[in-house]
Amino acid sequence: MKRFWGSLSVVLFCVCIGWAQAAADARAGKEDIQKLFTTLHLSEMMQNVMTASMQQQKQITHDAMKKKMPSMTDEDFKRMDTFMDDLSKASISMACWTT
Repeated sequence: MKRFWGSLSVVLFCVCIGWAQAAADARAGKEDIQKLFTTLHLSEMMQNVMTASMQQQKQITHDAMKKKMPSMTDEDFKRMDTFMDDLSKASISMACWTT
């Protein structure tokens, strides 16, 4: 009798593992992925990362330009910042357009 219950337990255990594996193989749909992104606040996080990255890039560019061209005026830096902002907005809108 012990052998029967032991064998039954092993068979049931293997069946449960098989069901769990079959459920794990199911592919996530577009709605599932969108729900995950919403839950993780992915859009907000990416916006924060992009903003911080652009600020760092501006600062690095300012420092490099000051070393290379000490005669640059504040107006030149403002023009360069405007160009970088326009470029980043264009690239973000292009990335959103392609998805």
